[in-house]
Amino acid sequence: MALAPLAEQNQVALLGIVATVPDLTQQNKYTFRYYPTAKNEVPMIVKILRENYVMKIGVVYLNDDFGSSVVQELKNRFKNTNEEVITESFLISETDFRSQIAKIKSRGAEAILAVGFDSHIKN
Repeated sequence: MALAPLAEQNQVALLGIVATVPDLTQQNKYTFRYYPTAKNEVPMIVKILRENYVMKIGVVYLNDDFGSSVVQELKNRFKNTNEEVITESFLISETDFRSQIAKIKSRGAEAILAVGFDSHIKN
């Protein structure tokens, strides 16, 4: 994010690979992304949930820009429906997610989506 204004100011292309911050390319004609955003990923997640009749999705997510954008996009797509998003966030340094999963299960989640880095998801 800090490099984007410099790229714009100096008219130099900046390519963000594996860049998940949703606003990286906003209003900047010199910054590009080669990685999906929540708006790209969530439609397929919603399709799979609906095909499997999941009405309550639990989301354990890294509390960063990308994790928050996935949660917000899911909530937007489930607005005015009978579907529900149950969320629990975690910090980047966390390695044990049992308490978040237990909270989500206790609220009736029928499926759990993990949003984080591969090291988080492995745990």
